[in-house]
Amino acid sequence: PRSGFPSGRLPPLLVADRSFDAASQLTNPFPKPSDPQSATTGITGAHAPPGDATTGSRTLVNGQFQPYAAVATHRYRLRLLNASPFTSYDFRFSDGRPMVQVGNGAALLPAPVSRTDMLLGPAERADVVVDFGRDYGKKLVLESVARTDTRPGAIGTPATPVMQFRVTRKAADTTRVPAALVPLKPLAVPAVPTQTFVFALGADASGLRTRWTINGKPYDHMRVDTTVELGSVQRWRLVNASTITHYIHLHEEAWRTVSRNGAAPPAWEAGYQDVWR
Repeated sequence: PRSGFPSGRLPPLLVADRSFDAASQLTNPFPKPSDPQSATTGITGAHAPPGDATTGSRTLVNGQFQPYAAVATHRYRLRLLNASPFTSYDFRFSDGRPMVQVGNGAALLPAPVSRTDMLLGPAERADVVVDFGRDYGKKLVLESVARTDTRPGAIGTPATPVMQFRVTRKAADTTRVPAALVPLKPLAVPAVPTQTFVFALGADASGLRTRWTINGKPYDHMRVDTTVELGSVQRWRLVNASTITHYIHLHEEAWRTVSRNGAAPPAWEAGYQDVWR
């Protein structure tokens, strides 16, 4: 660790990957084929989905590489945000201690969920509570662990240290995580999907490159595909028809997950959210 955060309440932890040149300047993540960077980064303007990943060689937290935070012997609420354009992270502490998730990007969960690791894709957020009460004098590392999916073509996660926590002060702690948080309000969910959105890779007009499509159509900011009546309740079905892990970010509104692959969602998806793997 080369730099630190002030003691006390921690700010939101914005995690993102970036690459730097020999002078510690940011490199261009979108070099053209003629750009000298193309030879060193392997990224050229000729790449098309799903080979258009924009990734960096260094994992930063709030713009700092492998920082540390001085903490005391009590509970902390960590607000994690994956701000990388493409990279996913499987967060965990180096000693395997539990993280109690109390919220995601959209709201608090109905009840806390204890987890030893937490997979977050681009734009995903999570609120977790970590207890350093018995760790005076220790240095603990929040890291990303390598993770591979059983599905062919699925995206893994890097194995890298993210940041360090140095427990340097003793402090009394009378806080606790409530057994119940924010209950879900009754919602008249339709029995069958109101609309289905299929995300897939299709050929562009030239037939030489691929592009992401939704229900067979490429992105067009001048086109409106659906209109929802104000005050209505809809059930949307999101389908990934590609062979690559894809994160879907529905803007504007928070949604409730009623099923995943035909089964009840995991406990950490029981509340409102706006990003799905």
